[in-house]
Amino acid sequence: MKEYSKGIYVKFKPEEVELLHDRMKEAGVQNMSAYIRKMAL
Repeated sequence: MKEYSKGIYVKFKPEEVELLHDRMKEAGVQNMSAYIRKMAL
């Protein structure tokens, strides 16, 4: 497993979390941190 040394914290509105879950499901991803990291980079 990769080691990460920095944390970035974000807050989402409840409706944004639902949208995020929907997009993760469409992409076939279960790990939210990995999904957000991939989308950000």
